[in-house]
Amino acid sequence: MRTPQRFRFFVILLFLSFGFVSTGFAQYGEKEKAEQQQAQPQKALPPTDAPTQNIASDEPSGIVGVAPEPTAAPDLQKNLRVQIQVQHGSDSTSSLSNLPVLLQAARPRGPFEPTAPAPEMELTAITNSEGVAVFDNVPESLITRGLRIHAIVHYEGISFASTPITPSASAKINLKVYEKGHDPSGITVTNLRTIVEPWEDYMIFTQFWTLSVNGPNAIDVSLLSDPKFERGLPLKLPTKAQGIHVSGAGEASVVNSIVFWQGVLVPQQAVTFQVRFSMSVHSSEFVYEQTMDYPTDNIEVIAPLQTQYAKVPRLDNLEIVAPGFEVSAGAGLGGLRSDMEFLTAVGKKAQPGESFKFALRGLPFDPPIGPWIALILGVLAGAFVFIYARREYVLMHGPTATRDALEALAEQRDILFDELTTLEAAYRAGDLDDSHYETRSWLLRERLALILKKTQDLEDVAAA
Repeated sequence: MRTPQRFRFFVILLFLSFGFVSTGFAQYGEKEKAEQQQAQPQKALPPTDAPTQNIASDEPSGIVGVAPEPTAAPDLQKNLRVQIQVQHGSDSTSSLSNLPVLLQAARPRGPFEPTAPAPEMELTAITNSEGVAVFDNVPESLITRGLRIHAIVHYEGISFASTPITPSASAKINLKVYEKGHDPSGITVTNLRTIVEPWEDYMIFTQFWTLSVNGPNAIDVSLLSDPKFERGLPLKLPTKAQGIHVSGAGEASVVNSIVFWQGVLVPQQAVTFQVRFSMSVHSSEFVYEQTMDYPTDNIEVIAPLQTQYAKVPRLDNLEIVAPGFEVSAGAGLGGLRSDMEFLTAVGKKAQPGESFKFALRGLPFDPPIGPWIALILGVLAGAFVFIYARREYVLMHGPTATRDALEALAEQRDILFDELTTLEAAYRAGDLDDSHYETRSWLLRERLALILKKTQDLEDVAAA
């Protein structure tokens, strides 16, 4: 081998040896460094739910160190104490202990709602020896939610309810109960509200009846012995009322234009239900009248000026005339919507058998032309009959008419005489039997007698 080749081989071998040595030192250094890192203690990392640092706050971020144990939020729910005092309305000696009392919370009832709103909370308690039921767990949140509370107790098979109140700390509700009675003389209509609205060719009536009873006892209408109340408490509507529908407290049936209501009436406790019906209207003025069968403390009539009638959305020309009422107009009257205008008539009282009446003028109904057409046709027909009858009278009773009539009668008389002569000849010749001859002869003689009688009457008239 030549010297240059040997030298080249030696250089290559030297470079390879240097590469292996460098690689070994590098691997050894990394291994030593890893062992040193494992031997040193590591810092704790923050948990994922730890709060981040707020640069605008002096509060520590809580990142360094172990996160503190989470603490439960304090219970902020507060309760109210409500006390229900159950009393007997007429017998203070009655025992009212161990009675279940129901406490309900619901939103306030609207002025046009026939039924009470559904309760959003119910609690139950038992009365003690003094007739007191205590509720310590009434949520204070009822106040902020705008709910009202009332109590209900069942006594002698009848449910008695208190007036709803706004809940408050240490609230107290007095609730009276009564025995059953059978005297209907104390039944009273505390309020009758009638809302009148036009629709197509009808007036739509929505009545809210509020009933109560005066006296020491509650009355179950279904238990009254008087035959008048066999179907229920009769409430008479106008005779022309149609499409009658009843909803709300109690049960009801309708016969013709009479509503028969069944339910329980309790002293100092109002019962409200709704009656809807319609009456046809054919002109711009409508008169309404209704008779009350029970003492009525207040009658209200309400006519909204805005309507659901697409053709006439507003009644700008509407007027109300109501004798014995206080009439007014404006927005939000009687606790109604403040964004609507109304005509109202209130303050009317009525005794049993007394009626109330009101009239609406300026309704959007054009007078019908049918009756006028019928009247005109009737007048024309009457005139035609009169003229024709007069003409016939003149013809029958004038000189010329009498002469013409006598001539016609004489002609008919001569014909009948000729027929009788021919009949006699045929009978003598034996061409007719007895029965045929008698029948034919009788008919001809009867007609002849009538003609002679009429001829005599006309001659008497002409001679007069």
